[in-house]
Amino acid sequence: MDALRRDVIAQLERDILPLQGLKVLPTDNNITLGFRPIENAFPNKATFPTGCTHEFLSASQEDIAATNGFVAVLLSKLMQFDGAAVWISASRTLFPAALKGFGIDPDKIIFVDLKKRSRCSICC
Repeated sequence: MDALRRDVIAQLERDILPLQGLKVLPTDNNITLGFRPIENAFPNKATFPTGCTHEFLSASQEDIAATNGFVAVLLSKLMQFDGAAVWISASRTLFPAALKGFGIDPDKIIFVDLKKRSRCSICC
């Protein structure tokens, strides 16, 4: 992609993302995870924001295991800062004790199991 095209796309992102509700969080609420390809996927190539809600969706039963693993890896990085997390889901498909394999103390996670089918999110 040439430089002009990259500049146009970057300007469109700066113009459109705020209209979609994206707010730039203070940088002291952001954590570098060391997963640059993932961080580059965030709007404006930001570091991973904390203190807000992150939503992870799975399209099939097979995807649920991969999504749970991905979230566990993210949490393993985030939980190094002595915080807590809220894991909200319509049906818990995660065995909390398995988080220990990722270096996460399951007692630091607040699990909320919804009765009505909804989306799954974590908050850090």
